[in-house]
Amino acid sequence: MKQRRIKEISMSLAKFGCWALFCGVLSVGAVAGGLPQPPENGRIPFPGWQALAETGAVSRLIKPMSGALRPKWQSDGYLLLPINFASTPNARVGWDITLSADLRQAKGVEFDFFCRDPKYLTGISIYFHSGDGWYTSSFPLQKQAGWQRVTVTKADSRIEGRVAGWGTIETVRIAGWRCRDLDTECAIANFGPLAIKPKAVVLRAETHTLKKGGNSDSITKFAANVCETLDDIGLDTVMQSDIDLKAENLAGVPLVFLPYNPTLPEKCLQILEQYVAVGGKIIGFYSIPEEVKALLGLRNITWISDSDSMFSGLSKTEQGLAAQPEFVPEASGHAALVDTTGTHDLRIAAVWRDRAGQDTEHAALTITPTGALFGRLWHHGVSVEHAAILRAAATSLAPSLWRSTAKTAFERIGVCGGAEDFTQFLALFEKTKTSAEVQQALRQAKDARAEAKSLLDQGSWQDSVESSSRASLATRRAWFLSRPSRIGEFRGFWCHSAFGVRGKTWEQAIGFLKTNNFNAVFPNMLNAGITYYPSEVLSAYDGLSKQGDQLAQCLDACKKYDVQCHVWKTNWRIGQKASKDFYKRIVSEGRVQKHLNGQIKERWLCPSHPLNQQLEIDSMLEIVRKYEVDGLHFDYMRYAEDSFCYCEGCRSRFEKKLGCKVSDWPADTQKSGPLREAWLDFRRTSLDTVVECVAAQARAIRPGVRISAAVFRDGSQDRDSVGQDWLKWCERGWLDFVCPMNYTDSHETFYNMVASQRETVVNAILYSGIGLTCWRDPADAMKMAEQIGIVRELRLPGFVVFDYTPDADNVLPLLRLGTTAE
Repeated sequence: MKQRRIKEISMSLAKFGCWALFCGVLSVGAVAGGLPQPPENGRIPFPGWQALAETGAVSRLIKPMSGALRPKWQSDGYLLLPINFASTPNARVGWDITLSADLRQAKGVEFDFFCRDPKYLTGISIYFHSGDGWYTSSFPLQKQAGWQRVTVTKADSRIEGRVAGWGTIETVRIAGWRCRDLDTECAIANFGPLAIKPKAVVLRAETHTLKKGGNSDSITKFAANVCETLDDIGLDTVMQSDIDLKAENLAGVPLVFLPYNPTLPEKCLQILEQYVAVGGKIIGFYSIPEEVKALLGLRNITWISDSDSMFSGLSKTEQGLAAQPEFVPEASGHAALVDTTGTHDLRIAAVWRDRAGQDTEHAALTITPTGALFGRLWHHGVSVEHAAILRAAATSLAPSLWRSTAKTAFERIGVCGGAEDFTQFLALFEKTKTSAEVQQALRQAKDARAEAKSLLDQGSWQDSVESSSRASLATRRAWFLSRPSRIGEFRGFWCHSAFGVRGKTWEQAIGFLKTNNFNAVFPNMLNAGITYYPSEVLSAYDGLSKQGDQLAQCLDACKKYDVQCHVWKTNWRIGQKASKDFYKRIVSEGRVQKHLNGQIKERWLCPSHPLNQQLEIDSMLEIVRKYEVDGLHFDYMRYAEDSFCYCEGCRSRFEKKLGCKVSDWPADTQKSGPLREAWLDFRRTSLDTVVECVAAQARAIRPGVRISAAVFRDGSQDRDSVGQDWLKWCERGWLDFVCPMNYTDSHETFYNMVASQRETVVNAILYSGIGLTCWRDPADAMKMAEQIGIVRELRLPGFVVFDYTPDADNVLPLLRLGTTAE
């Protein structure tokens, strides 16, 4: 609770003009001393950025966000950004910079960034204003103070609002996110476009998103996946929006990729028709418009749901491509099937293989004279075979790209574990004693690399790629073997499915965890409306009579393999599989959450309703009465958002607590209202009541049971924003351990989050959450090992990973080589 107390003192002293003295005593206030000069950058900054150096330009061209201080232009060529989290309660501080730019031809932007105290922020967001919306992205901070070169690609951006394309950027917003209630300084310099000569263009279906004709998260995700894989294999890529695409944007580009484009505007279709007419090639994925099917010479395409896992991957045919893998594992939830009847000049390079290991007649990769179609959406980085089949498809259509891919494959040998090339990678092992297995892997890497170099010099591009791939696999094996383990730590996995891992029984799933030296599982066995075991409190799932008691099956396996079982409940959330009668009754009784604007959150129970509170308590206590579980685990123990719940019941219960009527509802409870603090306390108390009661009674029923919770990352903010006062739950002893959901790809951001939490959590054990399946590559074993390393560096006694899925099959055996070895 130290940070909260510092903030309270600092805010009080600030009222009396004593803030500067307080900062001087604690050495946490605004820092003194100039910043080092920014590094030279060969790129030309935006004209609007250069204009900031003019007298008075900063006050004219930059608008601070609410609570932020005004920045200053420094003569050394950088913009100084004061971070004032000690004196503002806001979760972020930021600035809008007037800066007109056309980024259609750019890969993104590049600049130099400085932060004096990186641990005070979790990261920096950057926004590009276009039309009536924003393209939003972010970047992490390095662990140590200093200038860092930052590249933000368009492919990594998300869409907020009604954007108008990348050709009409009007404003750039920079915002820093709070990690600690302390002040620091940041700076930015050399802000300009990242222009390249692309070998491929990825066309993102932004018009489809704006029409709400599809899931915007999916549109952006799969476009980013394709971009990243193409960059990985050496095909420099620019992502274009279909809102403002022009024919000249495709000039000289051999390949255009449609990652997930169910529809395209008429203008784009005309441009693509012209592009194909002059020799351009199109590679599509899963869903493409009818007009593009015609351009590719394809006929009917049907789509099926693979929810029953009928397919296991893509199998090479006799018509397969050069360097195409024999088999690419793929358990995608959906598949496109191409009707090849009566078509000419068409090549089926791969067919779908079923779960029994038999090849079907369904085309999975179809090649035509004008392009190709993959019958799946693109999941980046799932396996080496995925990159290989995309490389094979691209080079079959544009053979001139082989040289670039071969050169990149060679240059990336050893780029892992923080090393930027093979020489640096070998240096990682020079001063440490290595095992015989590590030495053998290093020898294999050196031999394969030498072979790859010889083949590269000879112009044998395809063979060189194969040798480089073997060298890279050997370097990765050496790295995993060299990672240190830690005996006795808590190693858990959340499992979102009550049925365990697809393709495994509970016994097989728990046995796999044990084999790979994990010792705890958190199975999601109930929500606010349904259980996956017999219950007298909630309705059990429909398949209980056939598929059985899932909690009993999981618990039996846990006992057999000596793995802890902490039953996970999604509190307040009514799942989609809850009975319709239950759902209708809850809504009719006014027991669901209501937005400030009056909209009903139909599947969220209102936390202040006494019947809902008792339902939450009874359903969790029933578990410890009936089953010998190791723990109970809260999740979603919060409000849906900060603008919930404003139902009629909340108002009457709040007024009862106040002892008077609220004259202006709900305005009096808002940020500037006189009842704001009382309202926030009312929301927190509604949640606190359930946590405290479950903890006390569960321990009385089953002594030794451990109570825990999955929580948001910033307790000081969460208590107000969503009513989740999890620091208090720890401090009061209601929780035995807490698992903040630190789901980020960035190691620097992850480090700052965990370091800040370690300072604030008292009277409970801190196990950091690691978001494996939330990353772009949900099978990134190296990133997993590195974040586990950060947990150990910060001396936490364990971690919990989200989520236990089939991706674990590709991750855990690599971790067992070193990180989780016994």
